Amino acid sequence: MDHGDRRASFQGFKSENSALLLCTDVAARGLDFPKVRSIIQYDSPGEASEYVHRVGRTARLGEKGEALLFLQPVEIDYLNDLQKHGVSLTEYPLEKVLDSFHVHGRKQSHKKLIS
Repeated sequence: MDHGDRRASFQGFKSENSALLLCTDVAARGLDFPKVRSIIQYDSPGEASEYVHRVGRTARLGEKGEALLFLQPVEIDYLNDLQKHGVSLTEYPLEKVLDSFHVHGRKQSHKKLIS
Protein backbone atom coordinates (compact mmCIF):
# COMPACT_ATOMS: atom_id res chain seq x y z
CA MET A 1 0.00 0.00 0.00
CA ASP A 2 1.51 3.32 -0.98
CA HIS A 3 1.67 6.25 1.44
CA GLY A 4 -1.31 8.10 -0.08
CA ASP A 5 -3.57 5.05 0.10
CA ARG A 6 -2.45 4.35 3.66
CA ARG A 7 -3.20 7.93 4.69
CA ALA A 8 -6.64 7.82 3.03
CA SER A 9 -7.47 4.54 4.80
CA PHE A 10 -6.54 5.94 8.20
CA GLN A 11 -8.52 9.15 7.59
CA GLY A 12 -11.56 7.04 6.68
CA PHE A 13 -11.10 4.99 9.83
CA LYS A 14 -10.88 8.12 12.00
CA SER A 15 -14.20 9.41 10.67
CA GLU A 16 -16.14 6.25 11.60
CA ASN A 17 -18.37 6.23 14.69
CA SER A 18 -17.64 2.58 15.37
CA ALA A 19 -14.80 0.68 13.74
CA LEU A 20 -12.23 -2.02 14.34
CA LEU A 21 -8.61 -1.74 13.21
CA LEU A 22 -6.34 -4.78 13.20
CA CYS A 23 -2.68 -3.96 12.81
CA THR A 24 0.86 -5.05 13.50
CA ASP A 25 3.73 -3.21 15.16
CA VAL A 26 4.14 -1.35 11.86
CA ALA A 27 1.10 0.73 12.81
CA ALA A 28 1.73 0.82 16.57
CA ARG A 29 3.42 4.23 16.51
CA GLY A 30 2.78 7.50 14.77
CA LEU A 31 -0.99 7.16 14.44
CA ASP A 32 -3.48 9.41 16.18
CA PHE A 33 -6.98 8.06 16.72
CA PRO A 34 -8.47 10.18 19.52
CA LYS A 35 -11.65 8.12 20.00
CA VAL A 36 -10.02 4.75 20.72
CA ARG A 37 -11.88 3.00 23.55
CA SER A 38 -10.21 -0.42 23.54
CA ILE A 39 -6.79 -1.82 22.79
CA ILE A 40 -6.42 -5.59 22.43
CA GLN A 41 -2.92 -7.01 22.21
CA TYR A 42 -2.49 -10.62 21.23
CA ASP A 43 1.29 -10.52 21.59
CA SER A 44 3.03 -8.58 24.31
CA PRO A 45 5.43 -5.88 23.13
CA GLY A 46 9.10 -6.56 23.85
CA GLU A 47 9.38 -3.77 26.40
CA ALA A 48 6.94 -2.80 29.14
CA SER A 49 7.36 0.86 28.17
CA GLU A 50 6.03 -0.02 24.71
CA TYR A 51 2.93 -1.55 26.32
CA VAL A 52 2.39 1.67 28.27
CA HIS A 53 2.69 3.67 25.04
CA ARG A 54 0.19 1.47 23.21
CA VAL A 55 -2.48 1.52 25.89
CA GLY A 56 -1.97 5.25 26.26
CA ARG A 57 -3.88 5.54 22.98
CA THR A 58 -7.11 4.76 24.84
CA ALA A 59 -8.96 6.83 27.45
CA ARG A 60 -7.67 10.18 26.25
CA LEU A 61 -8.94 13.50 27.58
CA GLY A 62 -10.77 11.95 30.52
CA GLU A 63 -12.62 9.35 28.43
CA LYS A 64 -12.94 5.78 29.67
CA GLY A 65 -10.98 3.04 28.00
CA GLU A 66 -9.78 -0.49 28.43
CA ALA A 67 -6.83 -2.59 27.39
CA LEU A 68 -6.66 -6.35 27.05
CA LEU A 69 -3.35 -8.22 26.86
CA PHE A 70 -3.11 -11.93 26.18
CA LEU A 71 -0.19 -13.58 27.98
CA GLN A 72 1.01 -17.15 28.18
CA PRO A 73 2.26 -18.75 31.40
CA VAL A 74 5.89 -18.44 30.23
CA GLU A 75 5.45 -14.64 30.12
CA ILE A 76 4.90 -14.29 33.87
CA ASP A 77 8.06 -12.15 34.23
CA TYR A 78 6.48 -9.62 31.88
CA LEU A 79 3.88 -8.92 34.58
CA ASN A 80 6.64 -7.86 36.97
CA ASP A 81 8.04 -5.49 34.33
CA LEU A 82 4.60 -3.93 33.84
CA GLN A 83 4.17 -3.44 37.59
CA LYS A 84 7.54 -1.63 37.70
CA HIS A 85 6.05 0.79 35.14
CA GLY A 86 3.01 1.42 37.37
CA VAL A 87 0.64 -0.81 35.43
CA SER A 88 -1.92 -2.70 37.49
CA LEU A 89 -3.55 -5.69 35.85
CA THR A 90 -6.55 -7.90 36.50
CA GLU A 91 -6.42 -11.52 35.38
CA TYR A 92 -9.48 -12.88 33.60
CA PRO A 93 -10.04 -16.49 32.58
CA LEU A 94 -10.14 -16.87 28.79
CA GLU A 95 -13.72 -18.16 28.94
CA LYS A 96 -14.90 -14.94 30.62
CA VAL A 97 -13.15 -12.81 27.99
CA LEU A 98 -14.64 -14.79 25.11
CA ASP A 99 -18.12 -14.72 26.65
CA SER A 100 -17.97 -10.92 26.72
CA PHE A 101 -17.61 -10.62 22.94
CA HIS A 102 -20.62 -10.03 20.73
CA VAL A 103 -20.66 -11.80 17.39
CA HIS A 104 -22.97 -10.42 14.68
CA GLY A 105 -24.92 -8.45 17.28
CA ARG A 106 -25.67 -11.44 19.52
CA LYS A 107 -23.85 -12.60 22.58
CA GLN A 108 -22.33 -16.02 21.89
CA SER A 109 -20.90 -18.60 24.25
CA HIS A 110 -17.15 -19.16 24.14
CA LYS A 111 -17.75 -22.76 23.08
CA LYS A 112 -19.34 -21.54 19.85
CA LEU A 113 -16.51 -19.07 19.24
CA ILE A 114 -13.78 -21.65 19.75
CA SER A 115 -15.32 -24.44 17.67
